[in-house]
Amino acid sequence: MAVRDRNLDTLLAAGMSSTVCKILADPTGRRLVEALRDAERSVGELVEVVGIGQPGVSRQLAILQDAHSVVVCPEGRRRLYALRPEPFRALDERRPARSAQCCRVSP
Repeated sequence: MAVRDRNLDTLLAAGMSSTVCKILADPTGRRLVEALRDAERSVGELVEVVGIGQPGVSRQLAILQDAHSVVVCPEGRRRLYALRPEPFRALDERRPARSAQCCRVSP
């Protein structure tokens, strides 16, 4: 079994949806999640931090929102996105100590 497949199996066993696992398997998705760990951010802020275009950020956010992994907080005309820590905390709690640090998201 490939290392990537074992990492995906670990994520799924931790109770994460396959959708979130796919986002974390992608370097851009991981950068987006890392950026949201730090603070609530708008799409425009995420575009600057992650380094991809607005359509790509919006697509990734929609996927994360459908997987109940982010919350949206309207602030005037802006919408701020915040990471829900619960799905990712489950990963940290169940991840075997000897596995690689990839996909580790903790507060």
